[in-house]
Amino acid sequence: MPLKPIFDKAPLTAMNSQALRAGMVRTEHQKVKQLHALLQGDTAPAALEPVFRLTCLVQANPSDSDAAQAIRRAAAMQQADGSFAMPLSDAVAVLRACWALYEFEARMPLLEPVSHWCAWAHANWETLLADDEIWANPADLLELLQQVYRVTGKPALLTMVSRLSQQTMNWSGVLNTLNSQRPTSRTITREELETCLRIENGSREGYYTHFIRTNSPEQLADGARSCLARGGVSGSATEMNAARNGWEKLQRHHGAICGGLTSDELLEGTSPSAPVSAAAVGAWAETLCGAAAYGKNDWAFEALERIALNAMPAAIEENGVTPFQHVNALTDHPGTADCFRIAPDHDKRALYRMARAVAAVASCAVMARPNGFAVGMYIPGVYQVPVGDAAMVLTLRMREGQCQIGVGCKQELKAAVTLRLPVWARNVEITVNGAESDPGKDATASALVIDRTWHDGDVISIHLEETLRVVDGHHQGAYVLKGAKVMCMPAGEDWAVSLVSVQGGENGVTALVDAADWKRRGDVPADVPVLPAASGRALRTVSLVPYAETGARIALFPRRSQA
Repeated sequence: MPLKPIFDKAPLTAMNSQALRAGMVRTEHQKVKQLHALLQGDTAPAALEPVFRLTCLVQANPSDSDAAQAIRRAAAMQQADGSFAMPLSDAVAVLRACWALYEFEARMPLLEPVSHWCAWAHANWETLLADDEIWANPADLLELLQQVYRVTGKPALLTMVSRLSQQTMNWSGVLNTLNSQRPTSRTITREELETCLRIENGSREGYYTHFIRTNSPEQLADGARSCLARGGVSGSATEMNAARNGWEKLQRHHGAICGGLTSDELLEGTSPSAPVSAAAVGAWAETLCGAAAYGKNDWAFEALERIALNAMPAAIEENGVTPFQHVNALTDHPGTADCFRIAPDHDKRALYRMARAVAAVASCAVMARPNGFAVGMYIPGVYQVPVGDAAMVLTLRMREGQCQIGVGCKQELKAAVTLRLPVWARNVEITVNGAESDPGKDATASALVIDRTWHDGDVISIHLEETLRVVDGHHQGAYVLKGAKVMCMPAGEDWAVSLVSVQGGENGVTALVDAADWKRRGDVPADVPVLPAASGRALRTVSLVPYAETGARIALFPRRSQA
């Protein structure tokens, strides 16, 4: 029986929603299956948790899977004193995998390796803090300790969380004061950076080592997760707001229209010709899933929805995860010659990060609440939601703004269902069993609450009209959104165009375009020309397709001058 959610147990009093646990979501999504197939058989510590969580999404009986057996073998390698003969970050990865297996099976013996290791860590605290990975990015360990505390209630775990919060890197200070407006490649040369990093030799006090950490989108995402974990314990508004403040600043100065950040290993400004790292996309998607559990979370779902419908599916292919994507590209797989810096292990990290992100997105699309559940994203799947001491099974189907949620339950259940109303939705219509629902006094501009007694076979029907919008972008350019999906033009020989107008209808989304003087830079277009003049040639109509459906694309267009 899956574990029940806990909302009223200190320290997580700020949590108003809780992601569903391993085994409570199933999906037939092709991208999830592709990613799962890519990771099958990978037994690296960092792969154990995401592989098992993906297995729970796509397979029956995950306890009998190769992924579960790999976790048990890794846990059996624990030494007599509780430690593991591997780097501490890898040990934490193994313990997180044990927790994921416990989530599914709910058997206390599965937590024994975690408890044994925590006793070792308490006795060897200086060794723990001396590890640079733990010191700089404590999010994985902080989250694990909180999860285990919520089950065991052991005060020693909170003591460890408090000490980690006080003695590891101050990410809230970084995120709340972030002001990186220029690409890092204009701040420092690659040669200078690499030379100085060698001289500093990883020193925590080194200027360039700190520069790398605080200009890495991936590490900034981990830092934001650390702040959420710390704030969940301390109640600090500074910590709780750091993730949102940092994300909004990064989007302003380095945001990509696909929802991620323009970055290789470091921040690269807002140019659509800059690469978008899949490792950073996955890291921030996971962070936004965590932020969705706290307080007013509309901002997190809006950001997450853009990433989940554009950057994430664009990165996942049958033969691997594309390590870098471009908003504008002239080939399916542009080279990385324009990347400022790439670490040797980036591609492997991108694969693991994307797997963690996919599992996290699936678990937070529908979230448990104290008196019911909330639908934050309309992602097709089957969701088992705890309601009191019972459970409801929701079958969600979505097509072109038309969503149906089928309710299954063994007995009638009283529950409040909160339906998020996305900012892009217009003419929203919601019915229950064909009758219009009265939202009552709890309705807000961003959500609708249906509080009633539910019966087996009830159906919630939701019509969300996906509005077509043209949005201002880099260099006075423009991009097209249908709902939360970015619509783009497949790049062919006549890719150099400016946008005149767009239109949606039964035949899809089309754009009226004009030829433009737009330079090429290798496999990607150069920066969009600012307000190009009319060419004098005949305008043409092109069909636009969702961003993730093509790698060779023009997604950010020059907007033609009206003069």
